[in-house]
Amino acid sequence: IRYDTTYITETKRGIIKEETVEELVLDKNQRLHAKANLKSVKSIVSFAIPKDEINQQKEKKLVSWAYWVGVDEAGNKAWEQNSKIITKVVKGGASMLLTPLGALAVGVVADLSVPTMGEDVEYWLADNANTVLFKEGKAFKFKDHGKGVAGYQKFSSEAGRSFNILLKNDNLVQGIDVNLKVVAIYKVTTLGNVPHTETKITPVKGRIQERTPVVKQIKKPLVEN
Repeated sequence: IRYDTTYITETKRGIIKEETVEELVLDKNQRLHAKANLKSVKSIVSFAIPKDEINQQKEKKLVSWAYWVGVDEAGNKAWEQNSKIITKVVKGGASMLLTPLGALAVGVVADLSVPTMGEDVEYWLADNANTVLFKEGKAFKFKDHGKGVAGYQKFSSEAGRSFNILLKNDNLVQGIDVNLKVVAIYKVTTLGNVPHTETKITPVKGRIQERTPVVKQIKKPLVEN
């Protein structure tokens, strides 16, 4: 038995490219009045984590997300310092550009630098139902809470969900400017037609012909010298 080898190239749906991307969800400065201003010392900033996307051309799935709260110039300087540190950490070793929050969300760094001196703000991360209770001055539940010149936190789920960052300034005479940032990390898979080669080996059967040797006798005359 002998074998014939055939190479068949077909086009099939498959993965063309996979990449991890950072998406900016929120970047906003929010002014908070002082108590002596006789205006509300509370403020609410809303945002939504984009949904996962799945279609014939692309799959985009949430990996993680993170948020940052920074007060006045001290908070801005801390962000700039973190940016410099991240640039050194990922230089030459990362396939994507990352902000400090992106690096935190991906896991490149475990912590970010925060200042200890400066005006602070109290903040909470809550859903819509508990935000209503916050507005009314009632007890409410929250996903995260902190108080300081800057703060941050990361999470690994909640694609498509809406949240609110609740802010409160307890300073009697000093108003503050709070910078809020939210980023999300997604795994993006690009799909398309991909050439695929298969090897097909087919056995070929054939008959082996047996031949009987034929012996012929030839007579030659004897020649004498």
